[in-house]
Amino acid sequence: MSKYRQELIPPDKDIRALRILAGSSGQIVCELKPIKFDSSPYVALSYVWGSYEVWTALPKILIQEATGLSKNQRAIYVRRNLFAALQQLRHPTKNVDCWADAICIDFENEEERESQLSLAYDIY
Repeated sequence: MSKYRQELIPPDKDIRALRILAGSSGQIVCELKPIKFDSSPYVALSYVWGSYEVWTALPKILIQEATGLSKNQRAIYVRRNLFAALQQLRHPTKNVDCWADAICIDFENEEERESQLSLAYDIY
């Protein structure tokens, strides 16, 4: 997967959700939003499944970030099975929150990785 630098999860939140923005066609656009896992509905996906594939040959999603008055989008590559799941979850008129470990956890941050993995039972 493409490297994506995450902002820290605030102390009053538990996890970082992948919010699939409403839409019915075209590119999948998402936002990363910190949420309380026991008070916000979301779908949990186990992402690290499927065979190895060359990342640049994979579909990509856009992660949208609000920076002041503008919104920047960064493309990240995802495996075909996650892309298909996100397509199925996307709703035409409502945003949908989900949790996919490889995107929602900053695995480069050891403290966050350990903290988030310790919550796996509760997340699923």
